[in-house]
Amino acid sequence: MNAAPRTTAAQRMTWMDTLRGVAILLVLVLHASALSLMLSGVDGPLWLQILNSAVLPYRMQVLMVLSGMLLGASLSKPPGRYVLGKVRALVWPYLIWCVVYWVAVGQPSVPRWHEWIALSWLWYIFFIATYFAIAPALVRVPTWIPPLFFWTVSAIVSDPDWTNYFLYAGYFFAGHAAWSYRGQIARAYRPWMGAVALIATVALSVGYVAQDFGVTFLIALRREELLYAPLNLLGIAGLIMLVRRLPDGGTRYLRYVGRNSVVFYLSHYPTQIVVTNALTQAGISDWRAHVGGGLAAALAVGYALTALRRFPVVDALFVMPWPHARAVAGATPTVGRRSA
Repeated sequence: MNAAPRTTAAQRMTWMDTLRGVAILLVLVLHASALSLMLSGVDGPLWLQILNSAVLPYRMQVLMVLSGMLLGASLSKPPGRYVLGKVRALVWPYLIWCVVYWVAVGQPSVPRWHEWIALSWLWYIFFIATYFAIAPALVRVPTWIPPLFFWTVSAIVSDPDWTNYFLYAGYFFAGHAAWSYRGQIARAYRPWMGAVALIATVALSVGYVAQDFGVTFLIALRREELLYAPLNLLGIAGLIMLVRRLPDGGTRYLRYVGRNSVVFYLSHYPTQIVVTNALTQAGISDWRAHVGGGLAAALAVGYALTALRRFPVVDALFVMPWPHARAVAGATPTVGRRSA
């Protein structure tokens, strides 16, 4: 048969968890290296810079697409449960971790209101919270229209911040569209399509690395360059097909990070700030200590907080406490839980 093999819901979530886990680990690596350079002037080796360049077209785009794929399940819930779920799982932890960030950086005074908007690494949580907020207004619109609309707007606006906002909105709603049409996509699938997608995945990564080494393209490879969005999506499709073929036994820890990605994502950045500052104060300038220590600490804290979520006070860092919370479906963090 030419059609892509059908999978159960559990199998689909397995590959989603794996791919999300990979993306989260790449974010942790990026920030460990970026913070060591930004806060301590400690630069990583060439191979680390190559890695960060190679995954630039996929790292956050994958997270956006995967979040968008969960939109349909969320929208199937009653409006009240939908709104409450997103407030508990996105707005609340966003505000909590804004405060954690201000404490970690030693903010001397109460931040002004605009400093709470898309703060630092929390921009991702802020963005998807707003995407989920506007999604109910688009339910009667064919799912392929919103990504095209938002990508078009991203090419028109002049402010870089708004460009990024609308660009990622395109990826988020493209994920929703892809999931909505997954049956048609599976029926239309042919093996050669998978080969083309995998070639696109590799080619785009190689292109970004080559550009860093001075290779010039007719149109520069940039995350915000709209002309490359179709190639980005094709590359993401290649990654999905690749991950779906990985044996479950070899992806156990990646799936764990993916299932609990909200914990690892929210907690890693302040942890890495503390580690980098501590190493700098101790006079340690070895990149292995800064990058390796930042990555190891972020993973350790993420694992610890995940294990401790059985205690309400810890769980409250990631989801707003609510009476009879288990009866209020839709409150599970969209970033990293299956039922979002």
